[in-house]
Amino acid sequence: MHPTCHMLVGPPASGKTTVAQHLKHCLPEAIVVNTDDLRRDLFGNEEIQGPWEPLEASVLQHIQIALKHGQPVIYDATNVKRSWRMDLIQKLNFPDLPWIAWVLQTPLAMCLEWNQQRQRQVPNPIIQTFYQTLHQFPVLPAEGYQSVLALHPHLETNLPQVLQRELDNLETRQRNQQNRYAHFQRHGYSQLLDFDRLMHLIQLLSHAPGLGQLATQDPQRLMCLLQTQHLPAFLEPLEEIAAVMAAQHGALYADPTHLAQDLQWLEANGFLGSPVPNRPLQLPPAPPTHPIRCHPYSDRDAFERLLNTIRYILQSPLSQEPARQAEQDRVPTPPGQIAILAHQLQAAGLVPGNPLPMLRKDIERILKPYGLFPPQPLRKGYFLGTGILDRSDLQALYELAQKQVDGLDDVLSRALVERFETRLRWAQFDLQQHYPVRAIERGSIVNVDLLSGEALSTPAQSQALEADIRHRCLIGLAYRKGAALHGDRPLQETVWPIQILFHNIAWYLGYQVASGPRKGLFCFERLDRLYRTPPKETAPPWSQQQQRQALKHLETLCQHSFGIYFGQDPAQQEAFLQATPRQRLQHMGTLKLRVTPALFRFISEATQQFPRAQVAMSRPEQRDLHGHPDLKKLYKLPRAQDPQHPFRLQVKLPAWCFEDVTLKAWVLGLGPGVKVMGPPPFQAWVLQEIQQAANLYSAPPSSAPNPSPSLPS
Repeated sequence: MHPTCHMLVGPPASGKTTVAQHLKHCLPEAIVVNTDDLRRDLFGNEEIQGPWEPLEASVLQHIQIALKHGQPVIYDATNVKRSWRMDLIQKLNFPDLPWIAWVLQTPLAMCLEWNQQRQRQVPNPIIQTFYQTLHQFPVLPAEGYQSVLALHPHLETNLPQVLQRELDNLETRQRNQQNRYAHFQRHGYSQLLDFDRLMHLIQLLSHAPGLGQLATQDPQRLMCLLQTQHLPAFLEPLEEIAAVMAAQHGALYADPTHLAQDLQWLEANGFLGSPVPNRPLQLPPAPPTHPIRCHPYSDRDAFERLLNTIRYILQSPLSQEPARQAEQDRVPTPPGQIAILAHQLQAAGLVPGNPLPMLRKDIERILKPYGLFPPQPLRKGYFLGTGILDRSDLQALYELAQKQVDGLDDVLSRALVERFETRLRWAQFDLQQHYPVRAIERGSIVNVDLLSGEALSTPAQSQALEADIRHRCLIGLAYRKGAALHGDRPLQETVWPIQILFHNIAWYLGYQVASGPRKGLFCFERLDRLYRTPPKETAPPWSQQQQRQALKHLETLCQHSFGIYFGQDPAQQEAFLQATPRQRLQHMGTLKLRVTPALFRFISEATQQFPRAQVAMSRPEQRDLHGHPDLKKLYKLPRAQDPQHPFRLQVKLPAWCFEDVTLKAWVLGLGPGVKVMGPPPFQAWVLQEIQQAANLYSAPPSSAPNPSPSLPS
């Protein structure tokens, strides 16, 4: 029979050393192993923390020597982390060694006050962190203790008497503890070490998607998880998972063999890969070895309830808020999120009876402390890690992203979508069975593969340009040789990049000119026409407020224009932006069209082609307005007294829009189905274009073409 070991547990300045001294009087033969004393022996000063490995070896050596001599041990250290406590007990490797945990329940405020009275003070943030760590994972008998005793040094007037009384009652406490867990139906995770490891693994997998492949997929994220600046080489995904587990939660939980078994169990029961909703959990049997010291989830019913809850939230994230909103239509005071979750679990047959009371305990005991739930309150429903969408939503989102990348030739997002697709395949999504219900047929007219590597539309340059926008940097732009130019634009400028936009046929950069005669002008230009040059001047980055204001101005110009051409006059733009909405309308020109009935059926359907507040038209024939007030405002113009072109369309537009090739091409493309009635300069331009086209085709050929050789039929 081994002598008893006593482990003190509490944050710095909680009174541990005082308790150890009094406990030594109750146990005269005991030796006190104090980590501060050992640091002084090892490093010459107890204030020097030093590496843990030699200190741990010294702790184990002193305890082992005492046990061999039959002496009780009082281990005086903070011991606030569960992994520290369990790891020490396991490393001593004395079968049936009785351990008693003395947990000091000293309030944080008292610890901070006592700390000020000590000769060697500990920084307050360390005391606060240790205090929170201990309360996050409180001491349980299942860690390896025969008894866990709570002490309140700040309240006790006769601490030695309290300690002696607790020592005298140890046998009674142990019998009561055994009786409390006698009815438990044990399972493969009834041992606390196995249960903790499983919970930590679920937390890692839900918060670090792709764990096991991060070395190739996201090395920066992996180095952050490993808390290292140098990425080690991993031969197998399991090695990466074990390394992250050790870095995040302790080497105690990082055994690869046990982690592999946990992963296999999670996959078989629908936590990873394909879902298996409502299927009963297949629990591994309890180990037939030494007796198990039970924790609250050592019983099969409690474990199944907890894991069914976790699996349900993984497969149906944030499903409580829609249910609550539906209840609002039926009852004046709908139930809260946790009550809805309890009802969902019960309705799915995952838990018997009313699970609400125990569900509250599961959240407080497990889901929050283990980090499965985020620290902030979940007022709109429950989810784990980054799992905020269910499988059908993820599939739909992938289809949408894939169509945008392919249809719009979004080169920069292609890598992200490919990574998304890879993760879905790892999660056993059957993408081969995907049927393309929706598609984007016409995207960018520019083939990026045929461009020089300097063009801003290439992946590398686009990524650098995005970084410039995010960092609000000044850059230099120049047109590539032979690029098409609209108007008399300079070949090189210094600009503030604001936004990348896909418009009709290609990707464009929206920017504000920073210097020169066009300073202050807002423009859009196609990315494939531009390349980067050193800026002609330097300036500190924009503030966030400056960038937001510039973006607001750019959006205002877009919202009031036909396309994304805003003229060449910065003063004209500035006057427009500073004007009130009423003043803007007063200074706009009015595009007036008369349209044939057949063509107007098509034009009148495009209710979003022009800014809503700037357009009016005749009511189409046989068009049901469904009593919609916006349609009545839109279709408010009377018809014209024109038998061929009776339907009217009027659009108020800024002056620069009548120089926009997009508007000109749209009007000319309507052909004889439309008559331009105003404004007069635009009408004159249309007549000139039509006349020039007619002259082009009516002019006699300058010379007869050579006859083509006959072709065989």
